[in-house]
Amino acid sequence: MLSFLRIVQSAPKKVNLQAHDTHMRSQTDAGIDLTAPPLDPIELSLRKEKSEKEARQLLEREKLVHNNRVMDTYYSFLLFFRFTSSLSYVSKEKNFNI
Repeated sequence: MLSFLRIVQSAPKKVNLQAHDTHMRSQTDAGIDLTAPPLDPIELSLRKEKSEKEARQLLEREKLVHNNRVMDTYYSFLLFFRFTSSLSYVSKEKNFNI
């Protein structure tokens, strides 16, 4: 009954050493000591929480700087527009050609 199933031999899989090397390099760049014993789950979660908090703070600072630049540009435009509209008003009232 199972005679119609054929076993197919596939070629042995090769390990991609470049991926392991890249992973090891990224761990080393992140400051992880590869010779130390692995972190337990609590230490790992604390380290992850710390890095995520730093990333959030950096993002918030960048947003704040961006928003301040936008508002400075907006207020500069408003002041310029108000100043130029007041000049045109004065010129109409006093017949100055500005």
